Amino acid sequence: MSNNHNPTKKVALITGASSGLGVCFAELLAAEGYDLMLVARREERLAALQEELSCNVETRCVDLANDEQVAALADELASRGDIHLLLNNAGFGVDGLVGEAPLEPQLAMSRVTLEAPLRLIHAVLPQMTKRGSGEILNIASIAAFFSRPRRAMYGATKAAMVVLTKILAAEKGKKGIRVTASCPGLIRTEFHGGSGMQEFDAASEPGRMWLTPPYVASSSLKALRRGKVVYVPSLRYKLLLALWRIPGVEYIASKLFG
Repeated sequence: MSNNHNPTKKVALITGASSGLGVCFAELLAAEGYDLMLVARREERLAALQEELSCNVETRCVDLANDEQVAALADELASRGDIHLLLNNAGFGVDGLVGEAPLEPQLAMSRVTLEAPLRLIHAVLPQMTKRGSGEILNIASIAAFFSRPRRAMYGATKAAMVVLTKILAAEKGKKGIRVTASCPGLIRTEFHGGSGMQEFDAASEPGRMWLTPPYVASSSLKALRRGKVVYVPSLRYKLLLALWRIPGVEYIASKLFG
């Protein structure tokens, strides 16, 4: 579809749009009548998705771990004024003990999953506040609530995203801006096959704990529209989180698996 900007339409910006959840979000929002701005590193995948979608689509090939590229994207967003939905979906994981895993991948993960979303939020908030309407959906993780060995930086960035979302919702909720952090568990996407997740054994995880991208995407959007600030997709993960919060359970788990 065309890259021409139509100022009369609402634009949804999706990061990590070239695969997995990002594609599902793009399809759902296109069906809702949004124009789309799709951001990802893989230009050929963005181009293929652009051709498939039945709406006006713009693409930006951006590495969210690159400060200069993110700053340029943020500057563009701040100058537009038509971003009605910001969907911070991009991310990747890194396995390993804090002091033993290579440092640069951990820092890059922090830039992608926390610093880049903050820059983009900062860029679009003024226009949303001026309009008195807007939506921000941050894809965090159930890992935000669990202290698991070998997942320190991933859990830390996702926990920070949950806190950022809660405070942002408190600051902007009465000004017509909805903000949600969706915290899914395991999803059948390319995420766990990434270079930083080589120690992860997908086959060892129970089949019933895996969620599908269409379910997570659709339920997360519904939670955003309901005004849910922190949302955990699926009853099974809600129950798991409730169990984890029972006094003593986290201590016992740390002794068993630490």
